[in-house]
Amino acid sequence: MTSAGGGGRGFAESTHTTYTCYTCCVAQLNLYVPDDVAARLKQEARKAHLPLSRYLMSRLSTIADPGWPAGYFETACGFLQEEFPEPADRLPEAIELRES
Repeated sequence: MTSAGGGGRGFAESTHTTYTCYTCCVAQLNLYVPDDVAARLKQEARKAHLPLSRYLMSRLSTIADPGWPAGYFETACGFLQEEFPEPADRLPEAIELRES
């Protein structure tokens, strides 16, 4: 509280609080696991002092991205490695546009 003369070091008559809100779009997944697996994951999350969702995210983010299987593009798109022939029909002639 402020003193009667206004010179005290208490609370000011009007205080302003600033809040910052962040919006983050993330995917939400529903994961169905057996009860014993769920119990074990919850216990591991507690030991790590993390909420279950954050613990699961940390575990899942360590999975390496395997990329495309070996030979995928050669098998699926191998025909694209050939030389393409010139099209039989030619491009149309350019026309001049006039503004009215």
